[in-house]
Amino acid sequence: MSLPKINHHSVNVLCLKYGNRYPVEYVNKLYSGVKRNLKRPFTFHCCTEDPEGLESNIRVIPFPENPGLSRPWPDVLVKLMLTQDGFGGLEGPTLFLDLDMVILGSIDPFFDYEKGKNCMIRNWVNLRKTLSGRRPLVGNSSVFRFEAGSSNYIYETFIREM
Repeated sequence: MSLPKINHHSVNVLCLKYGNRYPVEYVNKLYSGVKRNLKRPFTFHCCTEDPEGLESNIRVIPFPENPGLSRPWPDVLVKLMLTQDGFGGLEGPTLFLDLDMVILGSIDPFFDYEKGKNCMIRNWVNLRKTLSGRRPLVGNSSVFRFEAGSSNYIYETFIREM
């Protein structure tokens, strides 16, 4: 079976599937939601160790080996590894979506907002933390967009400051 090639004139949509927490149907449903709600050309990528059952138009990126850190693997670093230059052969605007996302409308604005910049949704913080002044300024990694091929500094900064 040959995998779809990357169309470098399109945007990328990327998800991660590791282990059995989310069955393959989650990836296929996310792909269907993107297909219905993204009007521009795109390539859908799934980084996984088990591509069995994925829709044929989903481009598989093999799950990375443990990078040699003394942390349990996989962990939060997997999402950061996605931003490394050369990861999966990706280039250009790339939208990451967690597998438990449900797409109910157009996702084109995720690619139109602040073009060329890396963007992440704000983390939801409950009212109590807002009122007490303990509202952290953090992002939520369930949805973020980055420029694949020129965002290596994200991973490098995190590793350096970890």
